[in-house]
Amino acid sequence: MRINRFFYRSGDFWAGLIALIVGFGGLSPIAADFFYWIFSVALLMVGVYELFRGLTNNQSTDDKEHKKHDV
Repeated sequence: MRINRFFYRSGDFWAGLIALIVGFGGLSPIAADFFYWIFSVALLMVGVYELFRGLTNNQSTDDKEHKKHDV
């Protein structure tokens, strides 16, 4: 597992960031509905997972980036 130098180009990174922002917005004290809180916690969990996936990359993604820049 390596840190992705081009994390800002990753769709996983941006999806995770958006899910975290929306999830934190749903945890406001104004939202009293229990299912709304469950949905917000689920969004936070998905956001952390996707953000982590965007910041790290596997070998196949790394190879694609090297091939793109070696031309």
